[in-house]
Amino acid sequence: MPPRILTHISPQQAFIISAIVIAIMGVTMIGFGWVPHLSLILAICVLLGIGA
Repeated sequence: MPPRILTHISPQQAFIISAIVIAIMGVTMIGFGWVPHLSLILAICVLLGIGA
């Protein structure tokens, strides 16, 4: 049985998701003064939410 592709996203959707992650990390680290660990955890949670 050949492997099955689970997601099909267009380059435009990938760019939007990347921009959201970069914006989250920028706003939380620069604007809110969070340490990078918290920003990464939040970005990973957002990516998991998008993937679910």
